[in-house]
Amino acid sequence: MLCHTDLRPQAPEPAVVPAQAPIAPAPTASYGPPAPDPLTQPLSEVLGEPRAEASWPCGMCQAVNPMTADVCGVCQQPFLAAMRSGEQPVLVLPVVGDIGRLSRGRRIALALGLVAVLLIPLAIITLLLTSSPPPDHVTPLPSSPAVVSTP
Repeated sequence: MLCHTDLRPQAPEPAVVPAQAPIAPAPTASYGPPAPDPLTQPLSEVLGEPRAEASWPCGMCQAVNPMTADVCGVCQQPFLAAMRSGEQPVLVLPVVGDIGRLSRGRRIALALGLVAVLLIPLAIITLLLTSSPPPDHVTPLPSSPAVVSTP
């Protein structure tokens, strides 16, 4: 018992594994299209929904045209003809009216008024909901004895 001999069972020796032949690639299915990859394909293709052809509405007659067409199939107007003719889009606000007809100064005043209408209530709400800072607690420094200098 005091000879310090190792009495534990010996570990089995590893089995010799013969070299394997290279693994052949898995056979691929030869039927049907490959399944769409959900990470790179549009959701409509992954779900199998038919994809609608891209189209554009004519600005003059509102006819729907395929995206490959340069002119409307109904009225023969070119793509975005209304924008090319110099017409500006109209933006009408209920109280102000058509913004495009306002002078530059009035548009700037309108923009500043809208910013004020949005920021002033936000500032008031922020001030009401913010608690006051805690009072400053100043700890007095220990008093040092006065140094008296003698000539």
